[in-house]
Amino acid sequence: MQNTNKKTYKLVVTALLSAIIIVMAFTPLGFLKIGAVEISFLMLPVAIGAVTCGVEVAAFLALLFGVASFIQCFGMSALGVFLMTVSPVFCFITCIVTRLIAGLIAGFTAKLTKKLGVAGYALTGLAAALANTVFFVGAIILFFFRNDAFIAKMTEWGISTENAWLFACAFATTNCLIEAVATAFLTGAVGAALKKAGLIKAE
Repeated sequence: MQNTNKKTYKLVVTALLSAIIIVMAFTPLGFLKIGAVEISFLMLPVAIGAVTCGVEVAAFLALLFGVASFIQCFGMSALGVFLMTVSPVFCFITCIVTRLIAGLIAGFTAKLTKKLGVAGYALTGLAAALANTVFFVGAIILFFFRNDAFIAKMTEWGISTENAWLFACAFATTNCLIEAVATAFLTGAVGAALKKAGLIKAE
């Protein structure tokens, strides 16, 4: 009976967080757009899934985030549309595979820090946001940085392409800090509330 309840709980949480990701992905709730740069808060449900249900759920939610991100490359995101015109394959990897990796990192961080309680939840949120930014920007640098069309577009958008480090700083510094702080704080807060409600078992 206990195993059945645990599975039911995991299914309910996964369904709820999946719905939240879909709503956030296709409404202004999930993104803060500053020019071409998009500050995403979609790793928050992933981090919450990690602290409540573990690695598998975090990976699934991150994959869902990646698929939603890839769908936006078909007319909804200026950057995504451009990356798609350069290389659909590399765009797929950048949008989906990097998010899956970030979800796995969030899940394993939650597993390793579960005894820390609220601090562990906050660390999970921080790891999720940082991994998302690092792998996403890293994929862009790896796959697109030397492309002439990419350099021209970034220059048009006022983003430095003098070298990979300056590009990463110009492209990701602001959104990385906002995502990391917000996701860490909110994951910690939501995790604390869920733990108090008995929905996260104390270790």
